[in-house]
Amino acid sequence: MTNLKAAFLTLGCKTNHYETDAIRMQFEAAGFQIVDFGETANVYLVNTCTVTAEADRKSRQMLRRARQANPQALVVALGCQVVIGDAADWADLGIGNTDKSRTCEKVLEQLRRRGLPDLPDCPAARLHEDGAFDEMGQVGKQSETRAYIKIEDGCNQFCSYCAIPLARGRVRSRERAHILAEAVSLAERGYREVVLTGIHLCSYGSDRGEPDHAVMDLALELAGIPGIERIRLGSLDPKSVTGSFIRLAAQNQKLCPHFHLSLQSGCDRTLAHMNRRYTAAEYREAVRALRASFADPGITTDLIVGFPGESEDDFRQSLDFCR
Repeated sequence: MTNLKAAFLTLGCKTNHYETDAIRMQFEAAGFQIVDFGETANVYLVNTCTVTAEADRKSRQMLRRARQANPQALVVALGCQVVIGDAADWADLGIGNTDKSRTCEKVLEQLRRRGLPDLPDCPAARLHEDGAFDEMGQVGKQSETRAYIKIEDGCNQFCSYCAIPLARGRVRSRERAHILAEAVSLAERGYREVVLTGIHLCSYGSDRGEPDHAVMDLALELAGIPGIERIRLGSLDPKSVTGSFIRLAAQNQKLCPHFHLSLQSGCDRTLAHMNRRYTAAEYREAVRALRASFADPGITTDLIVGFPGESEDDFRQSLDFCR
């Protein structure tokens, strides 16, 4: 095989980073040498983000940088900005979110068209039906002791400010057996902490008719795997933090009591305009319930200020709520 080099760069969320790691493993298995993005490579792959205008700008900038690093290279744009933005216009090949598991296959097809000899076959991607979870296999190399496990993709919430449901599609849950198998493999390789990640984590199982606390049922199963000592959750939807959710969380001795509940605004009028589907009072009650069930929980959040239509009074309501 021709000694080919591939370079990766990831923008955006933890799910994107997980997917890049999975794709990188495909390229390693196919015999590619993985190099830093700043080095000369035959293939540059940018996993894009489109959650903000700045993310769009950065995605285009990185694609241009790849082109400048080696004008003869194959430049590949992956992910959200390919689906709803113009990333594909800045690359030789654009691959959306539902086809990421076939990235290595598609890249090799393009290289063959360019006449490169002695190219290998890539690891076979698992076929999936339209609307099903795109299974990318297990991720092998992460940090020293902490590993991320993707459990779902997509979002059905359609917050008025967010394009992610358009970029990622509807909720698609990963098969529980695949999640558990990956966790077992990680534990056997020395990982002690797993972080469950997804686009709308609390929707895990909803596409299969499972209860709204399915993610906590899964966390309890993961807690039973020998070697797994800590389990963390990604960002949570406040309205999903129900009594059953908290009860199951409190039962899980391996669950780290850190809960990121996205508030976005403490003003009900603004929350309604955002299509957030909960009130400030409901958010407060979720926080109180967590504090009542855990000795010293870490509760973090994020906020949007200056939302279109937000008045000075709306802003002050939100500020007072946070105080």
